[in-house]
Amino acid sequence: MTTRIHLPLAVLAAALTLAVSTGAASANQLSISEQDIRAVFPEMKFSAVGGGFEVICQVIVEGTFHEDTFSKVQGTLVGLVTEAQVTEEGCAGAGTAAVVQESLPWHITYAGYLGTLPNMTSIELELHGVRFAIQNIFELCTYEGTLLLELIRGMVSTTMQPEPAQTIPLVEGTFCPEAGTLEGTAPVTVLAEIGNVLVILI
Repeated sequence: MTTRIHLPLAVLAAALTLAVSTGAASANQLSISEQDIRAVFPEMKFSAVGGGFEVICQVIVEGTFHEDTFSKVQGTLVGLVTEAQVTEEGCAGAGTAAVVQESLPWHITYAGYLGTLPNMTSIELELHGVRFAIQNIFELCTYEGTLLLELIRGMVSTTMQPEPAQTIPLVEGTFCPEAGTLEGTAPVTVLAEIGNVLVILI
């Protein structure tokens, strides 16, 4: 059976540039040229330890930042994932998957950066309250947790990817895969149009 997941926070096939200014290393704010963004992850995988039963789906996220400028302070609430849905195409495996709509919006917080200021290579964001459900032949299985994502600077585009080895744990269900894992690299674009998004240290 096939299924497909569409979630809110940001991904689509258009260029997005993450630009960092050459200002002083003491700069403590980030400026974002576009507040509404979109991204598409190749796989959200729910699987049992050692393989076997699994459901794999494509994930699309769309969301918004509260302001076009925010402080570079760990834990700061900077935005929301405002939509999330699953379609009946683009998924494979022994079951169907869905976003638990009641869990929206998901909160986006600033978690840090990688690299050396002022030339940081990526910004770390945490996505809180992520909640999925899969239906297999036995029962409905529910998963909930937090994901750490990297917004990565590129020469002509910006991408987003999850930190490796993260899982969203099972919170309800018995005959279910133990956890869900978000995988792959997602291009990031301006929501509803083609265009670059600039993230600048100020």
